[in-house]
Amino acid sequence: MNITSEQPYTVFRNDYNQYTFYKLGISKRDATGKWINGYIRCKFKKDVVVENKTRIYLKKAWLSFDLKEKETIPFVFVSEFETVGEVIEKSTENVEKSTEFSRKNTERTAEEPQITADELQTTADDPFASFGEEIVIRDEDLPF
Repeated sequence: MNITSEQPYTVFRNDYNQYTFYKLGISKRDATGKWINGYIRCKFKKDVVVENKTRIYLKKAWLSFDLKEKETIPFVFVSEFETVGEVIEKSTENVEKSTEFSRKNTERTAEEPQITADELQTTADDPFASFGEEIVIRDEDLPF
């Protein structure tokens, strides 16, 4: 079972006898509509250190288990994740790139050539690349 998340989870870290244990904080509404909180054990790859109360998005995780004295102990193994701070930084970078592009676009004069699709390309995968030539509409082109 592969697990990914669109909402962040809080990782709780417990250090005990030179070992580190992690739990994911989860919550849901009960039958009366009241929020209830729970926890499930989780593990990360070797040499991954997560601080207490770190908020993460699960990118690649799955359900697994340990056997201890013939008792099954389930946990979520987190292979890939992003912290909320990393997601915010990426969003900020994208906004800054978009703002910079908008600023450059508004500074162009009518004598300058049209913007090419290559100048607009910001990611390696462009799902609209096969749609033809890029058309740029500036404020002065609009009738309102």
